[in-house]
Amino acid sequence: MKNIFFNQKRYFYLIILLFLHNLIISCSGTMKSEDYSEQTTINKSTAEEYEELKVSNDEAVLAAPTDDKTASKDDAGTVPGNDGEVEEKVENKIIKTANLSFELKDYDKKRYLIDTFSAKWKGYISQENEVRNMYRITNNICLRVSNENFDSLVNSLLSIATRIDSKVISANDVTAEYVDAKARLKSKKEIELQYVELLKKSNTVNDILNVTQYLRQIREEIEAKEGQLKYIDDQVSMSTINLYVYQDIQQSEIRREGFFSKVLESLKMGWNGILYFILGITTIWPIILLVVAMIVVIRKLRKNAKLRKLN
Repeated sequence: MKNIFFNQKRYFYLIILLFLHNLIISCSGTMKSEDYSEQTTINKSTAEEYEELKVSNDEAVLAAPTDDKTASKDDAGTVPGNDGEVEEKVENKIIKTANLSFELKDYDKKRYLIDTFSAKWKGYISQENEVRNMYRITNNICLRVSNENFDSLVNSLLSIATRIDSKVISANDVTAEYVDAKARLKSKKEIELQYVELLKKSNTVNDILNVTQYLRQIREEIEAKEGQLKYIDDQVSMSTINLYVYQDIQQSEIRREGFFSKVLESLKMGWNGILYFILGITTIWPIILLVVAMIVVIRKLRKNAKLRKLN
């Protein structure tokens, strides 16, 4: 009886040990499965954020207006915020340009007046190209002046004209373009911040490379928009005046010298001709030396030939 009882007790303990062993194995597998599931969820979440951010960037670019015609006159001076709310009022951006062409009676005496008027109205000459010949003096001048002094400088320049050939003044309203560029810049900066946050969450090398690529691209777009806004601000704050002035030199003024002046001028021209002739000969001296050497050799050969015939 004791042996039977002892065997049953031993079988009971073995069953309990097997049950505990299976329970431990199942619990360990469940924990590993939960850890793997959590890690997969994290990676999947990062990838989903990356894709959503990428799509939102593309949608923002497509949804933004593509030209000035899409902006209405009522909204031209406002920058839209999130959900269409108006956040900022923008001043009207007007680019003024003048193209003037006129004749001056005495160019040398009136040229300095252009500098005087430019300094008076706080402008400056950004480019100048003067050309002189026997018949005409011409000068292309580009002036930059503040927007408020634009009309005053134009009137001052026209006051010294002997004859006005053309006067074209334009005012280009770029407010809608400025507002559009500013709204795009704001949107891209917000996306840039989201990319930075997403980069912090990236765990794999592939995710880091993808986010970095789009982050570099969005920063290049931001720099382009900032450059566009800076250019518009510069054109608006400083207007441009393209000035073309000239003076025709009359033939009577060229020929009004007396007889002795003409004789002196002819002597000068003759002397210059001699100098040019000497310079030309000096330039080809190797050829002249070669021709002289050939003549000397030919004469010597002929002389030797005559001596042989006499002998």
